[in-house]
Amino acid sequence: MKNTDIIVRKASQGEELPVFEIFSRIQKEEFPWVSAPMSFEDFKLSIEGEDIYAALIGEKIIGFVSVWRQDSFIHNLFVKKQFRRAGAGKALLEYAIKELGGKAFLKCVVENKDALRFYTDGGWKKISSGESKDGVYFLMSYGEKL
Repeated sequence: MKNTDIIVRKASQGEELPVFEIFSRIQKEEFPWVSAPMSFEDFKLSIEGEDIYAALIGEKIIGFVSVWRQDSFIHNLFVKKQFRRAGAGKALLEYAIKELGGKAFLKCVVENKDALRFYTDGGWKKISSGESKDGVYFLMSYGEKL
């Protein structure tokens, strides 16, 4: 599979369930620090008002990013495990950052080592840290002069 096989577009309203299924599976399998997995209804509430962009190969959603435009904040970035290192995460971030005018922020749980490496390798900078119910996190910035 080549990166050129991946298309990123705004998710349509009927695609909340496939997006949630990606989120839910990754949360259950890879995030041991999350004590209570989120229900579909809670997930829908958590992304309410956000722009959702989906990465697809053919007609199949393989990942998504959700963006809170008002704060240039990337809330979620999830890619199915079998499609990682194929360019989907990078394509989703590039699309979201372009939509946000070239700068963005996100929080990444410190324990999520693979994600931290992905972001720092992609030019994201750690600008502060804090603590949430999921543990210690870094606030990260892209496109900001620090």
